Amino acid sequence: MKRRQLLGLVGGTALGAAAGCSSLFDGDDADPRLDPDEVAAIVSESPPDIARPAPIQPAAGVVESGLNRGDELLARLPDSLSSEAIPDEDVRRELTQLRERARQKRTEVEAAPTDFHALREVARFRQRARNAGTTYEALDSDRRESIESERTDVERALGTQLAQVQYAGEDCDRTLLLAARLEDSLTAAQRALARSYDHDDGGAPGLGQLAADAEYARAITDTAAHLSERHSATVQTPTEFTQTFDAVLARARADLAEYVRAKESPEELADAAADRSDVARLVDIAQVSPERLQQLNEHAQRRQLALALDSALDMAMEGRALEAILSRLNDDDFPPPETADRVREERDAALTAAENIDIDPAEQSLGADIYVRTVQWAHLIDESLLESVSRAREEDRDVNPSLYYAQYANLHARLDSLPAAIDAFQRWFDITHSKP
Repeated sequence: MKRRQLLGLVGGTALGAAAGCSSLFDGDDADPRLDPDEVAAIVSESPPDIARPAPIQPAAGVVESGLNRGDELLARLPDSLSSEAIPDEDVRRELTQLRERARQKRTEVEAAPTDFHALREVARFRQRARNAGTTYEALDSDRRESIESERTDVERALGTQLAQVQYAGEDCDRTLLLAARLEDSLTAAQRALARSYDHDDGGAPGLGQLAADAEYARAITDTAAHLSERHSATVQTPTEFTQTFDAVLARARADLAEYVRAKESPEELADAAADRSDVARLVDIAQVSPERLQQLNEHAQRRQLALALDSALDMAMEGRALEAILSRLNDDDFPPPETADRVREERDAALTAAENIDIDPAEQSLGADIYVRTVQWAHLIDESLLESVSRAREEDRDVNPSLYYAQYANLHARLDSLPAAIDAFQRWFDITHSKP
């Protein structure tokens, strides 16, 4: 699984904040140091590669139509990106890379486990293909005005589609999962549109990126509209769950308040060694910050109720994981990572916890979705660890394992805490007396 995909999965949670930050911790002189080959052997076996649950499948031909659109965009480039066709060497190199990245994404579409999973990759394929095609076309003509107009239209369509996400259906769990996936993809497209001006250098590559993000947003908007229509077509006697979701959020916020706290040091939270950086990192990653509750509240205020409930379940898991971690620290059950075997044991414990959870990853529910996203964090930790190994080999030095050790321990605690979090989530629904 690709790093960019995984970062998308962990998104704005503490997992996302911790991902990819290994370079920040390579130089702490007080930490243990391990031989790179021993560290690399920790990840000799890969974690399970599990697909997120699909709440609904698109109609036949939708994926193929998206691929055709991407192919048409790529066809705007000449077969040969020669110096005669493109004299500027930097632009020629850029176009070659853009086309190759688009072609690679196309192969990922074909490898997706279901058409639902392929839709996201189709949007990325179209984005990359549009980047290449528009960058090439912009070499000979000024397309800024038309691209700006397109972006305005797409931004309006995105907002409209986001406001139309449905909370009505026959199955509450499936309806909630679909709504959360749609709200997540639509808000991500909005952020991408807002950020794309950061890459606008006024030249052809900048215009290519502006057009690419508009293409991606259009693909996401069209996908959301299609899946919403498919959902409506499957519902015979719909139940409106909006009031239920509002009531559950009110209950969730009240219960989650006990977990939210300003950042505290290990010695403030537990009888832990203040001079151990692995402990400091473990506690820092595990804490549920006020920003997490603020994020939940912002989703609720924007009437993105499914995303708010997704955050609530995630926080319920995080809060319980922190309690488990503090219990380990107070019981002196977190020895320092002085050997590769100690780090491996923590990783193995996390993967064993993942295997032992009685959750069907294909179940159409937020609980199953968060389970898969949490398991897949193991891939990110492994990749980050191996990147650190590679740097250490290049620089002829040993590896600091502290960050990865803390991340594996946090992953272990989250997975152990997830069943209780799902039970609490279910109770919030049961208390409303509204869930069928």
